[in-house]
Amino acid sequence: MFWFKAGVIVNGIGILLVIANAIYDSVYLNDRYVNNSGIPNLFGVVLIIIIATAFSLKLTGKLVIANIILWIPAAPLLLFLIFFILYMIVIAFSNKDWR
Repeated sequence: MFWFKAGVIVNGIGILLVIANAIYDSVYLNDRYVNNSGIPNLFGVVLIIIIATAFSLKLTGKLVIANIILWIPAAPLLLFLIFFILYMIVIAFSNKDWR
């Protein structure tokens, strides 16, 4: 059950990042006709479908398959988030001229 909740949380963070990207593009994009965020928005829709599918599989008693479906996109996303946090820690605790 822990892995299911963790997978939903990681995928939920991914959905929130997609929403933040869409809001950023709509607020700060000057040329309304040039929009390059169609594919990331599609990833958000796919993540929502994956979470809905995992919940329906969990309700039918197939928790192992639901975990596998959740963690296929969540594993690379979690790896990215870990490296991003490590990068932010290195930037925060390093000198300003560390080149």
